[in-house]
Amino acid sequence: MQVGRAVSSLIAGISRHDPGRTQRQNRPFRVCRLRRIAKPVMEVTPLPSTPLTSRPMNSLFEQFVILWVVIDPIGTIPVFVAVTAGMPSAALRKTAIQAALVATLVLGFFLVLGQFLIDALGISLPAFQIAGGVILFLFALTMIFGLNSGSNGVEQERGDGMPAIFPLAVPSLASPGAILAIVLLTDNNRFSIPEQAVTAAIMVSVMIIALLFMLTAGPILRVIRKSGAAIVSRVMGMVLAAVAVDNVIEAIFQLVAEGPSAPL
Repeated sequence: MQVGRAVSSLIAGISRHDPGRTQRQNRPFRVCRLRRIAKPVMEVTPLPSTPLTSRPMNSLFEQFVILWVVIDPIGTIPVFVAVTAGMPSAALRKTAIQAALVATLVLGFFLVLGQFLIDALGISLPAFQIAGGVILFLFALTMIFGLNSGSNGVEQERGDGMPAIFPLAVPSLASPGAILAIVLLTDNNRFSIPEQAVTAAIMVSVMIIALLFMLTAGPILRVIRKSGAAIVSRVMGMVLAAVAVDNVIEAIFQLVAEGPSAPL
C-alpha cells in the first residue's frame, strides 16, 4: 500500500513539473497523424489544368454541324448529277475532285485572309457577326423554301467546259454562307492559331465527305431520290436558321455589354 502511494505521488509530481505532458496525452494521436499526412497531400496534388487551346467537344460538334449545313454535301448531289449528266466515269471523277479542291482552296483563302480583310476595313466583330447572321439566315431561307438558283443556271453553264468551278465549287460548295461561317469560326480575336487549325481540319473533313457524296451521287440519288434530298436540305436549313439567329443574339448582347461607346 505504501509503495502504491509513493508511485502515485511521484507521477503527480512529474505532471506538475511538466504541464505540457498532460496536454500531449489528452490530444488524440489519430488526428495528429492524419493532419501530418493530409498536409503534404494537399500541397503536392494540384488541380488539373485545362489547356487554353483546347475546345470542348460540344464546340467541335457545333462547328461540324455549322460547316456541314453551309457546305451542304447532300444538297450538292442533285447539282452534281445535273452537271455531269452524260459524262464518262473518268470525267465524272475528275470533275468531283476538281470541285472539292477548288472549294477547299476558296474557303481556305478566306480562313487565312478573311480576318485581315475585316480588320483592314475597320469592321468590328459584333457588326460582322450581325451581318453574317442575317446573311446566313437568308441563305437558310433559300434552303427551307427551295429558292436555290444553283441548279437553275446549270444548263446555261454546261457548255463552258468548267462545271467543276461553277456551279459545283462556287456557289454550291463554297457558298456565301460557307465563306461567312468560316470567317466567323476563325476570328483571330476569339480563337488561337491551334483552334483555327482544328476548324480548318473540320472544314477539310466535311469537304472530303462532300467529295465522297459526289463520287457516289448516282446510287445515293437513286436511294433517297430528289424528294429525300429536298427534305434533308430543308431540315438543314432550319438548323442553319437557328444558328444564324443565335449568332445575331450573341452579337447584340456583346454590344449591350460593351455599352454605347462600343464601335459599330
